[in-house]
Amino acid sequence: MNESSNINRRNWMKVALASAAMSSLEVEGFSKQLQQLELGQTDDFWESVRQKFEVSPDAVNLVTSVRGVTTKVVREGLASETERLNVFQDLLDLLYSKEPRPPERSKATARQTTAKFIGALPEEVALLRNTTEGVTTVLMNWPLERGDEILVSSAEHFPYYDTLAQRAARDGIIIRKFHYPAPVNSHEDILKAIDQAMTDKTRLVMIGHVVLTGQINAARKIADLAHSRGAKLLVDGVLSVGHIETDVKTMDCDFFAAGFHKWGGGPRGTAVFYIRPDLVENLPPLFGAYQEKDGFYQPLWNDDRMIKYETFGAHPDAHYMLLAEALGFLDEIGISRIRKRLFQLTSRWVNRVSSLDRFRSAVRLHQDQCCGLVGWELDGIDSKKIWPILREHYVLVGSTDTYSGFFGIPKNEPRRLFIANAGIFTSESDVDRLADAIEDAHRRLG
Repeated sequence: MNESSNINRRNWMKVALASAAMSSLEVEGFSKQLQQLELGQTDDFWESVRQKFEVSPDAVNLVTSVRGVTTKVVREGLASETERLNVFQDLLDLLYSKEPRPPERSKATARQTTAKFIGALPEEVALLRNTTEGVTTVLMNWPLERGDEILVSSAEHFPYYDTLAQRAARDGIIIRKFHYPAPVNSHEDILKAIDQAMTDKTRLVMIGHVVLTGQINAARKIADLAHSRGAKLLVDGVLSVGHIETDVKTMDCDFFAAGFHKWGGGPRGTAVFYIRPDLVENLPPLFGAYQEKDGFYQPLWNDDRMIKYETFGAHPDAHYMLLAEALGFLDEIGISRIRKRLFQLTSRWVNRVSSLDRFRSAVRLHQDQCCGLVGWELDGIDSKKIWPILREHYVLVGSTDTYSGFFGIPKNEPRRLFIANAGIFTSESDVDRLADAIEDAHRRLG
């Protein structure tokens, strides 16, 4: 190794040590801020959380339910880990007996952290690239016989309907869809809709823990209903992790998949997949998996270990290295605190615009049914005319897929709804600006 390399090496170590020292100071400072929160100094605390993110000084980002953002520490860590992989730094450290990367940045730690985050054991989860991989594995490969039924709602992520159509064409499975009402009066409305749609041939029920309208589903009650009728329950948790409490054992679901790139604050291309342990052997992976034994290759499609779902070709190794830091940050704050904060911000803007005669929310403003996400519209006003006004106020929101039957409107009149959500970096002035924009649109177009 030449002198230039030694200098670069020493510089790299200095940067690493300085970064570690800064991280230690940040942790100590954040702990003090948590103590302030306990004393009721909430404004200062949430402002300190906001400072962890690289928030635009101009635009208000209320669309992290579509694409979330990471903290600055996670973004910088991702860049660092990508560089290490690009120059084979781990291999060089091993060859020259240098200090390896810190243990918190490993796939094993990522697995432990994600498992704990959803209430599972490390051996009960697989690390995937996105929610879709987990959901598709179940929809396409869960053993069913011709004539068996899969029941889904009318408010699922749209690509899943094509997946289901392929399964039906391939295996003669019957796909049943129940109408998802919005808004609902209580969780009983959803349970009643599912119960009425199930038949003695229903073998699998799929539901979102939180759907894109903002509605929180009573996952445990749905699981109890499905199990009582002889069916399994698949939960899409991408809109719940980091948003509300998410515990697969409490939910008693059979399958659970969730990406961490929304409220989870993790890098894109990271997700967790859980299967009830006694079902793993019966569910083949979406991609081929094998292990070598005594010089021979042994297929793992009927193995009882979750590792068989992690053989999916090239994947973003560096992204997994930052999962523990991203989720650890949320854990330190506490999901119950986060849920309370998000609901407070949501209530602030929804209560303000609810007096507008054209404003309609697709979810009831109740803590059991809503947290940080709301689907909404201005009745009778073309959404294409509203978008420019939102942009004038530099407010970024999203929209649902094209659903039908909301607000009692006939199911043959599908429509998109606006969606807006608070994040942990969202301020009260951010949601006030959303309310300003909605009021402006109502005044100019109503």
